[in-house]
Amino acid sequence: MAGKRYINFMVMPEDNSSMFTMRISIKRLYIIAGVLSLVVVGLGALVVNSAMDEIKLAQLEYLTRQNAEFKEKLATVGELEQTLARLEDVEADIRQLVGERVPEDEIRALGIVEEEEEKAPLIFEEVGVDKVEPEEEVLAEFAEYVSRHRVLAMLAPTFSPVEGGWISRGFGKVLDTETFHPGVDFACPEGRPVVATADGLVVFAGWDDTYGNMVVIDHGVSGFTTIYGHNSMLEVSAGEHVERGELVATTGNTGVSTGPHLHYEIRYNGVPVNPLEYIER
Repeated sequence: MAGKRYINFMVMPEDNSSMFTMRISIKRLYIIAGVLSLVVVGLGALVVNSAMDEIKLAQLEYLTRQNAEFKEKLATVGELEQTLARLEDVEADIRQLVGERVPEDEIRALGIVEEEEEKAPLIFEEVGVDKVEPEEEVLAEFAEYVSRHRVLAMLAPTFSPVEGGWISRGFGKVLDTETFHPGVDFACPEGRPVVATADGLVVFAGWDDTYGNMVVIDHGVSGFTTIYGHNSMLEVSAGEHVERGELVATTGNTGVSTGPHLHYEIRYNGVPVNPLEYIER
């Protein structure tokens, strides 16, 4: 047909046999190219959708896991509330044993009706005992137990290591493929004061290939250790005793770091724990 253009393809076999020619019109060639382009675009979209589905699936698994952990924590809180209620009952009984007058509202909450002061407490009448003298050893042991646990609670690293900034990376890992992060990163400008979060002994203050300028504080009998990494300057040396809130370093961008921030870890008996569960805000 006049005006119709073609492209000829000449094929030559390797055995030098007779050649043959294939002719195709320009229009048909465009059509074939268009179809192939659509196929390539479709395959690319399919790959992208598949990748997005994988990401959504990973996020769903993470949220499901977080939900399960949250339910476990709620159950633990419920158990702690029940334990606290039982301890309050025990406390009231102990206070009666040592002769301390229990407030009327507490007595009514426990279901105990107060008798005349000359009479023995109801708890003794029920067991048929006129008077019970507490053993000094038991009371001393109880007092020591309360004192020890009160001291341990005071030694916990509950102070914030740096003021201002924002959390750029939390504890643990978001996706199963992500490397476990044993602490919390506080993003903030360089030069911010970094302070000890509890009283303790500086057991390391120097350079680490990963955390750069790093400080490690041992908080003694409490079992806690805190780590402060990526600092620009160190303000303490190994062997120094520091108090809660005392300056130990200034924030920086040293070691393996992509920007100015403080890497903060809490370890209990050597095991990393989530610092956000301890910091008082």
